[in-house]
Amino acid sequence: MSRTLLAICAALLLGNAHAQQNSPPAFNRELSRVNYSLSKQFIIHSRPRTGWLPALGSSADVVRLEPNLLAISCERIKRALMKELGVTADEWRGKVEIHLHPARNLGETICVTSTQYGKNWTYRLELPDAL
Repeated sequence: MSRTLLAICAALLLGNAHAQQNSPPAFNRELSRVNYSLSKQFIIHSRPRTGWLPALGSSADVVRLEPNLLAISCERIKRALMKELGVTADEWRGKVEIHLHPARNLGETICVTSTQYGKNWTYRLELPDAL
């Protein structure tokens, strides 16, 4: 699955897209950072990198997720899926929050949680910053 994700992300990164970055208040700047996709549907939360851990190595099969590029990729994946489904109007309603944490090993689980608030849904993904 990680190779499929890598192939999709690499293919979608070839076009033009934008992401915005907002820094938290100064007192919290060193602890976390927030990146928004262009539509603001995708919100990427990340912490400063701690560097490679010995368990991860530097294999060609390992992809480090950059928060800004991840926000762009999410928009491109959504656009490609809409095209594949024949959807012309982007009428998204739910937010997708992606929380990146420093990777501990390559076998970490990606956790996806969905929550419904009235008619709207919010999705939360927790994943390592290296896959």
